[in-house]
Amino acid sequence: QEEASSSNNNNSNKSNSGNNSSSGRGGPLVAQLSATLAGQGQGGGVEGMMEAAHAHGHSIPTPLLDCLRRAIAAGWADQVAHRIRRTEQVQRQLQQPHGKRHAVRYAACNTPSTIAGSAGGAVAAANAAGVNDEWGGDVFLHPRSVLHSAAPEFVVYSQVVRTSKRPYMGGVTAIEPHWLVQSRTPLAVLSPPLADPPPVYRPSPTDAVLAWHDAKYGLHEWQLPPCLQPLEDAAAAAAVFAAALLEGRVVPGFAELRPVLLSPPSVVMRPEMRGVARVGELVSALAGNRVSSLRSLVSLWSWQPRFLLPEVAAWLPRARQDFFATHMWPALVTEAKELVQAQQQQLLQHHF
Repeated sequence: QEEASSSNNNNSNKSNSGNNSSSGRGGPLVAQLSATLAGQGQGGGVEGMMEAAHAHGHSIPTPLLDCLRRAIAAGWADQVAHRIRRTEQVQRQLQQPHGKRHAVRYAACNTPSTIAGSAGGAVAAANAAGVNDEWGGDVFLHPRSVLHSAAPEFVVYSQVVRTSKRPYMGGVTAIEPHWLVQSRTPLAVLSPPLADPPPVYRPSPTDAVLAWHDAKYGLHEWQLPPCLQPLEDAAAAAAVFAAALLEGRVVPGFAELRPVLLSPPSVVMRPEMRGVARVGELVSALAGNRVSSLRSLVSLWSWQPRFLLPEVAAWLPRARQDFFATHMWPALVTEAKELVQAQQQQLLQHHF
């Protein structure tokens, strides 16, 4: 490992800080992956695996590398570290001609940092957490790491190697910050849904109403990029889905209705408009049946093909409602079912 090659091994005390024991948390599979990551290339991690593969004349496909990084971000969500200095400061340090290669300092997500806030208080808090040295809960990227020149903002490490000089991360893998939210770890804390930008319906393959959230991570509440998550409020999700349905963004055939609709579909998303009968009844029908996706709509239509017919017909002039119900509606239901079938076939082909 990089740490072993750069310090006196007799003075090194290899240990996992806090609750970072891989074998204790995930059993033999996690322990085996941890050992693999720590032992591949200079410094371990996915980048070390790439280096080892290139040394033998092989390459690892980029999609596979991304899958591995995502899996590691999810599996070691409590062993995430964030670079303390800004990118500009780190790059100036790394670009010094004939300069000494310095270790890059990171804050660990689950222990206090001596940089953030009061150093004395942070060290005391770190000592209480079981980290007993001048660095508190901070860890370092070794100068000989294959990641040193890049010094990613966020990394995951599989172990901490404590030397007589400082604690170094082992088995280091660069990750993207938005993966931390996607891993569903409780360390990622989301804000309530944001009003701006507003929630949006995303068609297949997502087929869901999503809302934007601010996100923070770990003990230090690191700011992560805003993220989209399924909107849990049934009425709000139904309103967004209803607007998308009337606009033809769920089932394209509905777009033929837009020139004759009595109101613009966007009014459905305004809560104050739910007192209008055709708006309130459409949203209530969808919310009451927990319908906010094409799949859930088609599932209901499979045994109740006239579901939503009166509510949608109310958006049309009376002179057009009979023709809509007898001629257009059956074709729209059939189109929706065929869309779902095609999506399922594409999904099967993608997996097999």
